[in-house]
Amino acid sequence: MYRLSNTQKEVVLQWQRFFHQNPEISFNEVKTSEKITEILNHYGIENHRVGQSTGISAEITGELPSDSPKRIMLRADIDALPMEEQNDLPWKSQNPGAAHTCGHDGHTAALLGAAVLLNDNRVSFSGSVRLIFQPAEESVGGASIMIREGELDGVDLAAGIHFWPALESGKIACEYGAAMAGCEHFCIRFFGKGGHISVPHLANNPILSASETFIQLQTAAAQQFSPFEELLIGVGKIVGGTQYNIIPEEALLEGTIRAFQPETLQKVRQVVRNTAEHIAAANNNTCDISFGNGIPPVMNDPKAVDLAIQTASALIGKENVLTEIPKQFTGDDFSFYAVEKPAAYIKIGSWDPSRPETNNPLHSPRFNLDEKALYLAAEYFANYACAFLRNPAEESI
Repeated sequence: MYRLSNTQKEVVLQWQRFFHQNPEISFNEVKTSEKITEILNHYGIENHRVGQSTGISAEITGELPSDSPKRIMLRADIDALPMEEQNDLPWKSQNPGAAHTCGHDGHTAALLGAAVLLNDNRVSFSGSVRLIFQPAEESVGGASIMIREGELDGVDLAAGIHFWPALESGKIACEYGAAMAGCEHFCIRFFGKGGHISVPHLANNPILSASETFIQLQTAAAQQFSPFEELLIGVGKIVGGTQYNIIPEEALLEGTIRAFQPETLQKVRQVVRNTAEHIAAANNNTCDISFGNGIPPVMNDPKAVDLAIQTASALIGKENVLTEIPKQFTGDDFSFYAVEKPAAYIKIGSWDPSRPETNNPLHSPRFNLDEKALYLAAEYFANYACAFLRNPAEESI
């Protein structure tokens, strides 16, 4: 098994703190990319910028001979979220309006740590490891750019990780089937007739349609779907009006639909559309509905999960490896890689029970990462890659 030395752990930790202190939002990861390139160049690891994006691709080739060399792709997302961090840390965000509250700073540092381990042990494997440092996961679009630029060409297996604050540090979840939900944003604009608030009968208030649609969508999952269908309809934004005594001509409602099966997502889209259109018509309003920024569920390949379980069990003991954990409706555009190639998307526990701050959820302004999870992620990445590359060709995933 490949393990980080204490010196290497300290270096990986300093990388994570640098990225944490210098967060950059989607498609603006300039300093982040420069630092990644600097580190890869320092270790003599071949790398290049991907197209016109801030993405970085690197390649490490094993030195063992093979008649059927394989290639595995390891991916880390590098962007931060457009929000303010509320942690009081020496390495807290120095960029107003940007914060690494989803752990991507740790993903990036962990993949760089894995790169060091793999580069130091080229003589022990054949084939190659492609390291993808992907921009713009949070805004959706980064994975599609990497695929369009050919970064999946010649890849036999794709692997990614995510830190999981609901899971105790030192544990790894290797789930069969859907590891993350498919997600889609929706926007509904309601149009009515404006007027004075004192004579509502002379107007057609679109705020009424937006409000009724919001309430009705909260009951849709229970009333229009089987209790065994896992789905979510969430509304996070309602906007309408300019003053308390004016009936506006337009109101806006925005939210998200999420599910673990593509066919369920399709059904939910139709329910949202039917609900909004019928309520608008009942209130003498019209509406315009759009869906966008959609990503499919992250579907794990069974054989890839089998190998993930074997690797994790050897690394931390099978008692610390879970194949099922409580589901959350979070999504990840890693799903686009999984559509194209067999894939394993694994969750690394990042909660230290002795440090309550590490139990804050993803996207919380107080999200904090347990350092031990960072080291485990780096070691898991490296060992999983080598476990795949050492398998005989006839046992390929």
